[in-house]
Amino acid sequence: MLPPNALLCGEAILLLTLATLGQRLAPFRYLALTLGESQRELPDTHPPRAANLSLRVSRGVQRAANGLPWHTTCLERAVAAKWMLRRRRVPSTLYLGVRRSGPGLIAHAWLRSGPAIVTGGIEESATYPPIAWFS
Repeated sequence: MLPPNALLCGEAILLLTLATLGQRLAPFRYLALTLGESQRELPDTHPPRAANLSLRVSRGVQRAANGLPWHTTCLERAVAAKWMLRRRRVPSTLYLGVRRSGPGLIAHAWLRSGPAIVTGGIEESATYPPIAWFS
């Protein structure tokens, strides 16, 4: 029998692959349909059980992404983690933000569950004003 962390990483690899394919092969509006209600933000509190699951999913997605033979984007990681948390009935909000960089814009995606940033990093997410979110 496989240890729980191995199963979690296996699930993360599968969902990161699906998120990557979805982002590269289809317009974002189709991927957005899988992310929940648009422009709805969930509260920044949740039960202790959810906090533990959020942390485990965060670590699993990070490990899986680091082991893949291709680079995964912040959006792909946030989407995979969102799907994993939904499967476990843990509420989360996925954010899309942008900031100016010279003449252009830079985009960033992150996932929050309760008060915790699951993917995308606290420092990074603070510098990108959100333009859309999904719960």
